[in-house]
Amino acid sequence: MMVEMPIRMTATTTIPVINTISTIARAEITGLILAGGQGRRMGGIDKGLQHFLGTPLALHALRRLSPQAGRVAISANRNLATYEAMGVPAWPDPSNETWIDEAVNDPGPLAGPLAGALDQATDPCHRRVRGC
Repeated sequence: MMVEMPIRMTATTTIPVINTISTIARAEITGLILAGGQGRRMGGIDKGLQHFLGTPLALHALRRLSPQAGRVAISANRNLATYEAMGVPAWPDPSNETWIDEAVNDPGPLAGPLAGALDQATDPCHRRVRGC
């Protein structure tokens, strides 16, 4: 039986570290690329579809994230068919009915992470989020 003792923190306190490594199978990880947004800072353009070295930014992110996750989706609020043509689902921003606070009309930058949080297919701790 192990008894936990409270640790009194001092300037010289050392905390024991338990070295356990847990491996999460790639198939259990969902990757989410945040490509949505209104593009206010970029004159209203869709950032995820802007090209860098001849390739859309969202596709750059997808190529980097795909080897790390069993399943990947793109969170976007427009041009969904264009994002889906990259070979992964495009999740739109949640509707306002999803929000607990009815006073919120524009969820802003939190809409993309919320779209991923509403996905029930994977453990919430097994999600990888990346912007583009």
